[in-house]
Amino acid sequence: MPCRPKSIFLALCVATAFGCVTEYQPSESPLDEASLADAIRTVEESEAAIELHEGGLQITAYLYQWREPLQPSLFRDDAFGHRAFDPPSRQRMRLLSGPAREVYLPYDRIEKVEARSWPLWTGVEIGIGSAPDLAVEGPLVIQAGSQDEARRLTDAIETIRRARMLSAAIDPAPPLPSE
Repeated sequence: MPCRPKSIFLALCVATAFGCVTEYQPSESPLDEASLADAIRTVEESEAAIELHEGGLQITAYLYQWREPLQPSLFRDDAFGHRAFDPPSRQRMRLLSGPAREVYLPYDRIEKVEARSWPLWTGVEIGIGSAPDLAVEGPLVIQAGSQDEARRLTDAIETIRRARMLSAAIDPAPPLPSE
Protein backbone atom coordinates (compact mmCIF):
# COMPACT_ATOMS: atom_id res chain seq x y z
CA MET A 1 0.00 0.00 0.00
CA PRO A 2 1.60 3.30 -1.06
CA CYS A 3 2.14 5.98 1.54
CA ARG A 4 0.07 9.11 1.02
CA PRO A 5 1.75 11.90 3.01
CA LYS A 6 -0.77 14.53 1.93
CA SER A 7 -3.75 12.57 3.20
CA ILE A 8 -1.98 11.71 6.47
CA PHE A 9 -1.03 15.37 6.96
CA LEU A 10 -4.61 16.45 6.19
CA ALA A 11 -6.00 13.93 8.67
CA LEU A 12 -3.62 15.18 11.38
CA CYS A 13 -4.57 18.81 10.68
CA VAL A 14 -8.29 18.02 10.95
CA ALA A 15 -7.79 16.05 14.16
CA THR A 16 -5.73 18.87 15.64
CA ALA A 17 -8.30 21.51 14.66
CA PHE A 18 -11.08 19.67 16.46
CA GLY A 19 -8.92 19.34 19.55
CA CYS A 20 -7.99 23.03 19.64
CA VAL A 21 -9.82 25.31 22.00
CA THR A 22 -9.07 29.00 22.44
CA GLU A 23 -9.60 30.38 25.94
CA TYR A 24 -9.99 33.96 27.14
CA GLN A 25 -9.91 34.95 30.82
CA PRO A 26 -11.85 38.07 31.88
CA SER A 27 -9.90 41.24 32.50
CA GLU A 28 -9.61 42.64 36.01
CA SER A 29 -11.25 45.99 35.36
CA PRO A 30 -11.87 48.29 38.32
CA LEU A 31 -15.37 48.24 39.75
CA ASP A 32 -17.25 51.52 39.59
CA GLU A 33 -20.73 52.64 38.58
CA ALA A 34 -19.72 53.32 34.96
CA SER A 35 -18.15 49.86 34.46
CA LEU A 36 -21.16 48.16 36.09
CA ALA A 37 -23.60 50.11 33.90
CA ASP A 38 -21.56 49.23 30.81
CA ALA A 39 -21.52 45.54 31.81
CA ILE A 40 -25.30 45.49 32.35
CA ARG A 41 -25.84 47.19 28.99
CA THR A 42 -23.54 44.65 27.27
CA VAL A 43 -25.52 41.70 28.68
CA GLU A 44 -28.89 43.26 27.84
CA GLU A 45 -27.85 44.10 24.25
CA SER A 46 -26.29 40.72 23.52
CA GLU A 47 -28.09 38.05 21.55
CA ALA A 48 -27.34 35.45 24.23
CA ALA A 49 -30.24 34.38 26.41
CA ILE A 50 -29.22 35.92 29.74
CA GLU A 51 -31.54 37.62 32.22
CA LEU A 52 -30.07 39.57 35.12
CA HIS A 53 -31.66 39.25 38.56
CA GLU A 54 -30.63 40.70 41.89
CA GLY A 55 -29.29 37.37 43.20
CA GLY A 56 -28.16 35.63 40.03
CA LEU A 57 -28.46 34.96 36.32
CA GLN A 58 -31.21 33.18 34.41
CA ILE A 59 -29.37 31.66 31.44
CA THR A 60 -30.09 29.33 28.58
CA ALA A 61 -27.06 27.06 28.62
CA TYR A 62 -25.62 23.82 27.35
CA LEU A 63 -24.28 21.31 29.86
CA TYR A 64 -21.35 18.93 29.79
CA GLN A 65 -22.12 15.26 30.33
CA TRP A 66 -19.91 12.21 30.65
CA ARG A 67 -20.95 9.61 28.08
CA GLU A 68 -19.80 6.30 26.73
CA PRO A 69 -18.40 6.62 23.22
CA LEU A 70 -20.88 5.66 20.52
CA GLN A 71 -18.30 3.92 18.36
CA PRO A 72 -16.34 0.87 19.47
CA SER A 73 -12.94 1.62 20.87
CA LEU A 74 -9.87 1.30 18.68
CA PHE A 75 -8.23 -0.83 21.35
CA ARG A 76 -11.06 -3.34 21.67
CA ASP A 77 -10.18 -6.98 21.25
CA ASP A 78 -13.26 -8.17 19.34
CA ALA A 79 -11.93 -11.68 18.91
CA PHE A 80 -12.16 -12.29 22.64
CA GLY A 81 -15.10 -9.94 23.34
CA HIS A 82 -13.49 -7.93 26.09
CA ARG A 83 -11.78 -4.58 26.52
CA ALA A 84 -8.53 -5.69 28.06
CA PHE A 85 -6.50 -3.02 26.28
CA ASP A 86 -8.83 -0.04 26.83
CA PRO A 87 -7.29 2.68 28.92
CA PRO A 88 -9.83 3.88 31.53
CA SER A 89 -9.72 7.45 30.15
CA ARG A 90 -10.98 6.24 26.77
CA GLN A 91 -14.08 4.52 28.14
CA ARG A 92 -15.92 7.76 28.94
CA MET A 93 -15.77 11.15 27.27
CA ARG A 94 -17.05 14.60 28.17
CA LEU A 95 -19.43 16.02 25.58
CA LEU A 96 -21.35 19.25 25.36
CA SER A 97 -24.98 18.21 25.24
CA GLY A 98 -28.14 19.96 24.22
CA PRO A 99 -30.68 21.17 23.63
CA ALA A 100 -29.97 24.15 25.81
CA ARG A 101 -32.00 24.47 28.98
CA GLU A 102 -32.77 27.33 31.31
CA VAL A 103 -30.85 27.45 34.57
CA TYR A 104 -30.96 29.96 37.41
CA LEU A 105 -27.42 30.50 38.63
CA PRO A 106 -26.78 32.49 41.85
CA TYR A 107 -23.78 34.80 41.74
CA ASP A 108 -22.17 33.11 44.74
CA ARG A 109 -22.09 29.76 42.89
CA ILE A 110 -20.03 31.10 39.97
CA GLU A 111 -16.38 30.15 40.36
CA LYS A 112 -14.99 31.28 37.00
CA VAL A 113 -16.10 32.77 33.71
CA GLU A 114 -14.14 32.41 30.49
CA ALA A 115 -14.74 32.64 26.76
CA ARG A 116 -14.00 29.56 24.68
CA SER A 117 -13.82 29.09 20.93
CA TRP A 118 -14.15 25.66 19.41
CA PRO A 119 -13.77 24.99 15.68
CA LEU A 120 -17.54 25.00 15.15
CA TRP A 121 -18.82 27.66 17.56
CA THR A 122 -17.97 30.06 20.39
CA GLY A 123 -19.38 30.38 23.87
CA VAL A 124 -18.98 31.60 27.43
CA GLU A 125 -18.15 28.83 29.90
CA ILE A 126 -19.26 29.38 33.48
CA GLY A 127 -17.66 27.16 36.09
CA ILE A 128 -19.84 26.45 39.10
CA GLY A 129 -19.08 25.01 42.48
CA SER A 130 -20.62 21.82 43.74
CA ALA A 131 -24.18 22.78 44.54
CA PRO A 132 -26.81 20.06 44.96
CA ASP A 133 -29.54 22.72 45.06
CA LEU A 134 -28.79 23.72 41.43
CA ALA A 135 -29.49 20.23 39.99
CA VAL A 136 -26.62 20.71 37.50
CA GLU A 137 -22.96 19.90 37.78
CA GLY A 138 -19.94 20.90 35.82
CA PRO A 139 -19.51 23.98 33.70
CA LEU A 140 -22.36 25.60 31.77
CA VAL A 141 -21.85 27.05 28.30
CA ILE A 142 -23.76 30.00 26.83
CA GLN A 143 -23.57 30.14 23.04
CA ALA A 144 -22.24 33.40 21.60
CA GLY A 145 -22.29 34.69 18.04
CA SER A 146 -18.58 35.43 17.73
CA GLN A 147 -15.31 35.45 19.65
CA ASP A 148 -15.62 39.18 20.22
CA GLU A 149 -19.13 38.84 21.66
CA ALA A 150 -18.00 35.95 23.88
CA ARG A 151 -15.14 38.08 25.26
CA ARG A 152 -17.43 41.05 25.91
CA LEU A 153 -19.95 38.79 27.67
CA THR A 154 -17.20 37.19 29.73
CA ASP A 155 -15.97 40.57 30.94
CA ALA A 156 -19.53 41.78 31.58
CA ILE A 157 -20.66 38.70 33.54
CA GLU A 158 -17.50 38.75 35.66
CA THR A 159 -17.90 42.50 36.38
CA ILE A 160 -21.56 42.04 37.39
CA ARG A 161 -20.71 39.01 39.55
CA ARG A 162 -17.90 40.86 41.38
CA ALA A 163 -20.12 43.90 41.93
CA ARG A 164 -23.00 41.79 43.31
CA MET A 165 -20.67 39.81 45.56
CA LEU A 166 -19.13 43.04 46.86
CA SER A 167 -22.51 44.58 47.57
CA ALA A 168 -23.67 41.40 49.33
CA ALA A 169 -20.56 41.50 51.54
CA ILE A 170 -21.09 45.17 52.40
CA ASP A 171 -24.86 45.03 52.85
CA PRO A 172 -25.85 41.47 53.83
CA ALA A 173 -29.49 40.52 53.90
CA PRO A 174 -31.16 41.30 57.21
CA PRO A 175 -31.67 38.31 59.49
CA LEU A 176 -35.10 36.72 59.48
CA PRO A 177 -37.19 37.43 62.57
CA SER A 178 -37.33 34.51 64.95
CA GLU A 179 -40.71 33.03 65.62
